[in-house]
Formats: sequence, structure tokens, C-alpha cells
Amino acid sequence: DGKLETMKISVKHFFIGVFCVPLAGYATCLVFHSPFIKVTIDYLSFTAGFFLVIDAACAISRSKAPFFPFQIPRIIRIGFGLCIFLIHVDQFLCHRAFSSQIAEIKIDCTDYAALSAAIFLVMEGLTKLSRSKSPIFPGQLARLFRIAIGSIILTIHILQFSLC
Repeated sequence: DGKLETMKISVKHFFIGVFCVPLAGYATCLVFHSPFIKVTIDYLSFTAGFFLVIDAACAISRSKAPFFPFQIPRIIRIGFGLCIFLIHVDQFLCHRAFSSQIAEIKIDCTDYAALSAAIFLVMEGLTKLSRSKSPIFPGQLARLFRIAIGSIILTIHILQFSLC
């Protein structure tokens, strides 16, 4: 009976996470076709990269679990967060242009890496959310943010691929 109750909560968490994916994608589509696109992508990227690094670093410092294999997804999130942040800083410093202007020029390996990061963030967030027994608010907000960040990155790059 207790196991059935846990399963109900897990399914509810999973569906809330799944609902977050199209909602974040729709919001991204609205921004993508607005005049704010030139600045919004970079500021969102800086914030997302910073959030991923801080969130994973705090989780590692609080965790009592052994490093291998339990900390590996957190290390991957730190790597993705640093990559997202550094790619956008590099694009701005080297090209003196925002990401949306560079996206009009070319698609390269960083875009495929971003797609991989987006898929990882969404899948990892949904998996952890569906296994969790704690309430959504406030306990699962960081996971919902990771799912939203992955969804936004995925939507931006799918739109970029379709428009180039």
C-alpha cells in the first residue's frame, strides 16, 4: 500500500516535469521570434550556465554519497554549465556579436554539444523527478529548472537548425 502511494507521487512528479518541457519550449519560441532575441539568448545562457554549476557544486558539497557513481551526473552538469557559459562568453569576446547573430552565420560542433547537453538535462531531471518522494515545491524546483533549461536549449537549437 505504501509502495502504491509512492508510485502515485512519482507519476505525478513525472507528469509535472513532462509538462515543463513544452511550456518552456513554447515560451522560447515566442522569444525566438521577437526583437529581444539578440540579447535574451546570451543572458539566459549566462544565467543557465551559472545555475548549473552552482546547483551541482552545492549538491556535491551536501552529499554524503560516494563519488563514483553517484556524483558523476553532477560533474557532467558542472561541465555542461561551464561549457554553456564559456561558449557564449567566447562568442561575444571573439566575434563581438551575440549568439543569435552567429547562428545566422553557421552551425558547428558547439550546437551539437548543446543538443546533447539539453537532452541530458531533460532526461536526468525527469528521471530524478520521477524517483523522488519529496514534494514538488520547494524540494524539486532545482530539477524543474534543469528540465526547463534543457528544454529551452533544445528548442533554441532546433529552431536554429530549421532556420539555417
